[in-house]
Amino acid sequence: NENTYKEIKKLKAELNKQYLELDEKRKQAKKAVLAPYNEFEAVFNKYVRDVFKPAEKQISERISSVENSLKAAKKKEIEEHFNEYAKSIGIDFVSFERLQLNITMSASLKSLKKQVKEFLDNVIQDLAPIATQSHSPEILIEYRKSLNASQSILAVQERYRALEELEAKKAESEAEAAQ
Repeated sequence: NENTYKEIKKLKAELNKQYLELDEKRKQAKKAVLAPYNEFEAVFNKYVRDVFKPAEKQISERISSVENSLKAAKKKEIEEHFNEYAKSIGIDFVSFERLQLNITMSASLKSLKKQVKEFLDNVIQDLAPIATQSHSPEILIEYRKSLNASQSILAVQERYRALEELEAKKAESEAEAAQ
């Protein structure tokens, strides 16, 4: 009610005042407790973090540089192997980039060379059924684009079906026109 309203408001103000005083003492205690740690942290940052971080960054950059040069050398050797093997089996239309090898530090030359051989051997295996098809030159043109034998065969067969349908329609319309 109105009579107790003013008393409650005074009580609230008194509680807020006590809380603020206690909170200020808490902040001072925290500051006193953390002071030695803050001093230690400043010394640590000056003599440890500020020395180690630039050194770590410099070492990381050098490691990265060495890794990149080692990967480049590995890539060059694998690319030479690719070109040599492709030439030996008569494949001149597939570039090394189409292989999309993931050359990493942990990838051995032996495993990468094996991947190259498997890839080129698959190309040779794909060429065998293409050679038996009736429109093999056109299929080969499609195959060179996609390196997918079945897709290439289907594409050329579909193209010829479409051409036959067009010719049939044309002959039909010419026959109707003649009648």
